[in-house]
Amino acid sequence: MFINWVKEMELDKSFDRWLYIYGFIVSVALLIFAGLTWSMSFLLGLATAVFNYRLMTNSVRNSLELPEGSRMGYVFRGQMIRFAIYFVILLGAAFTEQIEIILTFVGMLSVKIVMFVYILLKKEGDE
Repeated sequence: MFINWVKEMELDKSFDRWLYIYGFIVSVALLIFAGLTWSMSFLLGLATAVFNYRLMTNSVRNSLELPEGSRMGYVFRGQMIRFAIYFVILLGAAFTEQIEIILTFVGMLSVKIVMFVYILLKKEGDE
């Protein structure tokens, strides 16, 4: 099911537009109402989430070309690398006064938030 969804998402580039529109609106709103620090913290989390999302889709796509016995190990290694990226970014945000860790975390959830809303709206459009 997930693999079919990844292939469908690859064909449907409107998800990317939704994600970038969401990121732009939230970061501009944070810049206007809360300041540069909050906006940049959110953008750091968003950039991390988009990068990890791209790594995940590439990992799933590439794993389909591997022999059946080595697919799980390949996907697992990719997941551990993505967790390490999240950990390093959050650790850096925790020890840097110029970055708000909560907004960085919210930015990291952005891909999941947009994905959830996108699927809900797409299902309503299909009915």
